[in-house]
Amino acid sequence: VIQATASDRDGTVTKVEFFANTNKLGEVVSPPYSFVWTNVPGGVCELKVAATDNDSHRAESESILLNVEGRTSSGRNVFSTGGATIIFDDGCVQE
Repeated sequence: VIQATASDRDGTVTKVEFFANTNKLGEVVSPPYSFVWTNVPGGVCELKVAATDNDSHRAESESILLNVEGRTSSGRNVFSTGGATIIFDDGCVQE
């Protein structure tokens, strides 16, 4: 699950888009702004989100580099970013 926080001081957020590299993974039009990323490919990818408001203004987050290292023998996804290794198992995060 990729989660984002977005707000607009003088209006409303109309959509939040989720990207891996230049590929759009999906979008959400109402909070909570989260997206379930399935079939995650191995390798390094650049994750970011973009929010659009009711005046069609668009803002992008800073990118996060994520190294998708593979799967454990039990099928858990293994990722690393910034020196930490994270194992995702049915929504639970373990270090």
